[in-house]
Parts: sequence; C-alpha cells; structure tokens
Amino acid sequence: MKVGFVLSLLFIIPSFLYGQYPVFGDEKRPKGNISSFIESCYDTSQGMSVLVSKNKFNYNQNGVLIERIVYDTIDSTKVYQKVSYIYEDAELFEEVGETYKIRYAYDDNGKKLAEKYTSANINYLKRYDYNTNGQVVKLVSYSPKGKLLYSESFKYDDQKALLKFAHTVPDSSDKSFLAIYTPDAKGKRISERVYAATDYILYTSKFKYDSQDQLIEEMRYNYSGTYIFKKTFKYVYDKVGNWTSLIHKNKTSSYLTIRQIQYN
Repeated sequence: MKVGFVLSLLFIIPSFLYGQYPVFGDEKRPKGNISSFIESCYDTSQGMSVLVSKNKFNYNQNGVLIERIVYDTIDSTKVYQKVSYIYEDAELFEEVGETYKIRYAYDDNGKKLAEKYTSANINYLKRYDYNTNGQVVKLVSYSPKGKLLYSESFKYDDQKALLKFAHTVPDSSDKSFLAIYTPDAKGKRISERVYAATDYILYTSKFKYDSQDQLIEEMRYNYSGTYIFKKTFKYVYDKVGNWTSLIHKNKTSSYLTIRQIQYN
C-alpha cells in the first residue's frame, strides 16, 4: 500500500457547486494539448461583475497538473496562494500549499483507499470501498476520535451509470437523504428523485444537455410535482470544443465564468 501526503491551501469551493451544477465552472482539464487554463467566475446578479473566484491551473509537457494558483478576489492580479502537485508512479502523491494537509493511501491497483484531512478547523478520515468495476460503492468519514461523521453508498447499473446515492448522517435525519437517478443511454443523468430519511420525497429534477454533453438546464419540482425553479447554463465553445464562457442563471442569481486556455 502506498501512502501520499498532501499539503495545500484551504480555499476549496464545495464539490456540490461543480459537476451537475457548474456555477463557478467545473475546473476540469480542457481537451487537447494545453499548458494552462484560468477560470474566473463573476457574480452578475446585481447588474455588475463581481469576481468571486479566479484559479489558474498549470500542466507539464505530459498534460499532468503540477500547479494551481489562487488569486485574490479584490485584486485579481494578486496571487493569494500557490499549490503544487507531486506525483509518484503516475498517482498524486503530494499537494503542497499552506493551510491544510491530506494524506492518501492507495492499493496496488492505484485505487484510493483512504484520505486523511487535517487543518486548523477541519479534521476527518475517509475510507473507500469499490466494486469489481473499480467504482466507489461505499464511503465513510470519521472524526479524529473515530466517531462516524457520515456514510455514503453508491449503486450503479450494468452500464456503470450511477442509479442510487445515499448520504447518511448518524442521529441527524434532516441531513440524511437518498437520491435516485435516471440515466440515458450515454450514462448522463436526465432526472433525479431525492428523498428524506423518512422516505418523504423532497424534490425531483429533470436535466437537459447540449451536443457537447454539457448541462444546459435543470427543472426542479416539489413533492407534489409543482414547479419550483429552473437553472440554465449557456456555453460558448472554441474550435477545439472546449467551453470558454459559461453563463449560469436561476431565479435569484446569475454568474459568468470565463475560461482562458493556453494551448501548446
């Protein structure tokens, strides 16, 4: 078993803002032979552009992430933090910044088995279990004293698309939920139903995508099927097929994310 040590800045936008709901952009590596890219996100809700996030990602000649630069949101030219990424045997071994440390443990096949996070205010240990396809089927998180903070379980279909996701917090039913997803033939999520721990349905959502498989719309409904709100995502793409502009809007807010990509 290999153990990696990670030390970096605690300037992480929560993961639920990415992926299915790209408000600040997805910070995913663009396609093609790139040397770096910058994602700058602005809150445009009040009719002016207010910078809320700016990050630059630098890659080596093999296309591997080696550095992340976080900029100040007041002075966008001022570097707030630099984070370095160090690899061993093609696996992330160490991420070096200032305010937190994560230790990773891998099995012989390169699957992450554990993650220990420590900082001045947050400390936890995560452990992962996998199925025969290499997909995570269970995640548990503990406090430094071994108390279970939460557990998560994942169920997939034969095409490896996620069907069910359960988040369980001990003695806290209001923070626990079950999500059931409906994927299309490509595995993209086209709908979801989210239930409380009491089996009471919280809401349902439906999703639409563009020809680049990017999310462009989410429609959400309450337990009775009544419309709640709509989120829209509009992209501008370059010649390579990477998005360079993302406009996200919902009922109460709007964001503009600009992505500057430097190709080799």
